[in-house]
Amino acid sequence: MVKKDFGSEEIDKIVRDVYFSGDEDLLRKFFKEIKKIVLEHGVFPASLHHTYKEFGKRNPCFTVPAFNVRFLPYHTMRGIFKKAVEME
Repeated sequence: MVKKDFGSEEIDKIVRDVYFSGDEDLLRKFFKEIKKIVLEHGVFPASLHHTYKEFGKRNPCFTVPAFNVRFLPYHTMRGIFKKAVEME
């Protein structure tokens, strides 16, 4: 379904085609394929929640500037990550 080597334009097209297709089976297959590809590239789901929680016990004045990215639209996230890479 998804090639392993692709550029940002191809990713945009895949997301647009699959997401707006209205086909829930295709969407599920797409997410499974994406998960498989990212795992092959060493990217895995993780949470720092427990790390921050433990650190906060020892350093009660410590805060982490963050926001939940799961609810943001695709193009918003692309812009955020593009800017983060530019600032790095």
